Amino acid sequence: QAVIGYSLGETTALVATGAWSAREAIYDDLIQRPLFSRELAGEHLAARRYLKWPKDKPFRWLMGVLPRSADAIKKALEILPEPHRGRVFLLLTNTPGEGVIGGEEAAVRALSQSLGAVLCALDGVAAVHNPTVAEVASEYERFHTRLTTPPEGLRYYSAAWAKSYEPTRESVARSLTDQALYGNDFPKLIEQAYSDGVRFFVEVGPGAGASRMIGNILNGRPHLASSLAPNAHDEGWLGLHRLLVELW
Repeated sequence: QAVIGYSLGETTALVATGAWSAREAIYDDLIQRPLFSRELAGEHLAARRYLKWPKDKPFRWLMGVLPRSADAIKKALEILPEPHRGRVFLLLTNTPGEGVIGGEEAAVRALSQSLGAVLCALDGVAAVHNPTVAEVASEYERFHTRLTTPPEGLRYYSAAWAKSYEPTRESVARSLTDQALYGNDFPKLIEQAYSDGVRFFVEVGPGAGASRMIGNILNGRPHLASSLAPNAHDEGWLGLHRLLVELW
């Protein structure tokens, strides 16, 4: 009935539900263009340009989960001393007490220390949800401008806008680009979905990160948030059977 995505999950859901049907073309573009291999990952050329990073100076992008509220992280960012200020960003708000930060490694670690929090680093994630994406925003939007034919009966949500919307070639590209530039407030998104009547949240990706966050956001209110594959020992048919039992 409803399709909700967290970060890359919003893009994945478009393919999984058939709204984007040209799977091979998307994959070919993904591996052939430098957008995700060099600009937003790998050498992180977009971030280097945005930060005016010296070409001969080593650079490492680091991102991770921080057990602090978005307000606390924003306040810490405002008073972060030089040279770290402006080199680290609040990327995502996971729950009322948890956020994701990212940026140049030394700045990220300085922010974590200023908050007295332990950073849970994330590997293999593109440097999106922050203003450095502005360096490639036009290319990013072009990459996500594709023939869009959503099936009837599904309500799609935009993570960037925290509300449901009508997926079209243009609106999908704008939603995904806005999320890449400005991040998203996952609690606000889930609260809107809950207000719209969503009570059963099925996480189809690996792990149970979204289920955990939804449980935290809707703490004490009637709902079910469960994952198809919460861990490596509960995948395949076993995970599917357990999920079906829970839903029943």
